[in-house]
Amino acid sequence: NLSDPKYSPLTPNLFSKIGIVEKISLYPELLDFLTKNQLKFRSLGATALSLAYASYFSFVLILGKTRIFDTVAALTIHQNLYIEKNENFLLLSQDKKIFDIILEFLKNN
Repeated sequence: NLSDPKYSPLTPNLFSKIGIVEKISLYPELLDFLTKNQLKFRSLGATALSLAYASYFSFVLILGKTRIFDTVAALTIHQNLYIEKNENFLLLSQDKKIFDIILEFLKNN
């Protein structure tokens, strides 16, 4: 009912075994790295949706530039996730170990 909306808290999927990577063609070497580290992922081709549902995945990695309104919304919604943002990527994860593995690769390549 739009005139009387009911909001429920966003609850993360703590058992997710898959991540989302958008614009992976910008870093082809990332494909081998993720595979070697047994980090399963898909590329949905919908950055805003991937960011909106970040807490349902083990990680979300957006490569390249993002639209400011997508980024601000994601950072507001997912304050409980580990987040790294710079001009080259945006990484969100609920798993510190996965976050650190991916972040180390991105910072060194």
